[in-house]
Amino acid sequence: MSVSETCDNLRWYVAFTKPQSEDRAKWNLERQGFSTVCPYEMRTITRSRKQIQVKRPFFSRYIFFGVRSGLSVYSVNYTFGVSCVLENGSGKVLVPQNVIDDIVAKIDERGFMIKKQEPEKPRHHVGDTVKILRGPFEGFLGEIARVDDSEAIQVFIDLFGRRSTTTLPVSGVSPPSSASA
Repeated sequence: MSVSETCDNLRWYVAFTKPQSEDRAKWNLERQGFSTVCPYEMRTITRSRKQIQVKRPFFSRYIFFGVRSGLSVYSVNYTFGVSCVLENGSGKVLVPQNVIDDIVAKIDERGFMIKKQEPEKPRHHVGDTVKILRGPFEGFLGEIARVDDSEAIQVFIDLFGRRSTTTLPVSGVSPPSSASA
């Protein structure tokens, strides 16, 4: 039983696993007939002064498991790799079906969480003309003097006949043609 199988008609819970035992807990829970959801992600770590990609659980030390009628939640506490089933004082924590559905919808066929595509940031270059979008110089046109890696740029503006420099966030400027509103 895994993510690829149907998630309907199950009661979903969360198990807290032993350190670095998510795979072992997943395998043992599935062997007992439980459905499991344990998404992964690729992380870059440094090992022996080299950067390498490693597969890590997205929810470190947690695994979601689905219980069909006829199976007991209590046996999960005695499963190899599982430390305990999460409780809130009045019983085991039941995870809503829509939460599981949302997580499953964000997992690819290999079991990895699909990364959200971030919109590409506009590239600014020294010498480009930009329009300032906010702040005391809103609406002014300026020329980019310097672009920092820290998401900030320095812009030359003409102020009272003098060329002055101001530092702005990258999101605070745009090309003059797209900023007209």
